[in-house]
Amino acid sequence: TELPGVDLDGLSPDQKRAVLKRVNSENCTCGCNLTIAQCRISDSTCATSKKLAENIVSDVRANKPAPASEAVSP
Repeated sequence: TELPGVDLDGLSPDQKRAVLKRVNSENCTCGCNLTIAQCRISDSTCATSKKLAENIVSDVRANKPAPASEAVSP
C-alpha cells in the first residue's frame, strides 16, 4: 500500500506494516480530525500529515518504538 508523498522504498515488509499501522492509528494534527493516512489520501497537499508520516518512516527505519500516546488525539 502506498501513501501519497510518503517514500516507503527500502523498508522491509515488516517495517512497511509498522508504518502503515501507525499512520492509520495516529491522528493528524492539522485540524482535519482524520488519521495521518486518511489525511494524506484526502489532502495530499497537507504539509502536516506529510511531515508526520515522514517522521514515522524515519522512526521505523531507526527502529524507534511508537510513542506511548499512540492514537491519542492532542
